[in-house]
Amino acid sequence: MNRFIRWTAMAVVLLCPALAAADQVTCESNGGKQVECRLDTRGDVRLVRQISRSPCVEGDSWGQSRRGVWVKDGCRAIFETDGRVEARGSNWDDDRGRDGRDDRGGRDDRGGHNGGYIDAREDRRDDHDGRDDDGYRDGGDTVEVTCESRDNRQVECPIDTRGEVRLVRQLSNAACVEGRSWGTGRRSIWVRSGCRGVFATEVGRHDSRDYR
Repeated sequence: MNRFIRWTAMAVVLLCPALAAADQVTCESNGGKQVECRLDTRGDVRLVRQISRSPCVEGDSWGQSRRGVWVKDGCRAIFETDGRVEARGSNWDDDRGRDGRDDRGGRDDRGGHNGGYIDAREDRRDDHDGRDDDGYRDGGDTVEVTCESRDNRQVECPIDTRGEVRLVRQLSNAACVEGRSWGTGRRSIWVRSGCRGVFATEVGRHDSRDYR
């Protein structure tokens, strides 16, 4: 009986940190764009600190989806959810959301979320190891490229544009506006008017579309 009590007490002690743990993510809308950041939204999601001058209003400039939180209209903030659901167990897949599509947030080395997009050097989870003729993996990796317009000159940076290309982080004070200060070509993105940013696209899920 005493042994049973001791084992029960040890189990409670081990479970308590998991039950009390909270997961945080920093999600930033730069250039007014809507951005989605990966977060387990099965628990209670709340805004814990706003870091932008633009207001973060739930349902207006931020909200939650099945795969995480989204922000837009310049909202930048830190969001938090409790980890109580983890103790009950689930079929949540770290690699994909519950709708079966790839998630777009990345994990840092501490096991938390960095609010950014998965770099191809980190994300090699797909089972497909083949590459297409351009050297891209068939597994649907997300790759990022930094493209910078210096002295307001137009610059082109090579990237696979067969998938959706998006601005994930603006680095310049000058606004990066799609169609005006940045856009896509057949095999590259271009920036001008002082736009400097980090751009991302998924590769390997569009083999049937030949853009050569």
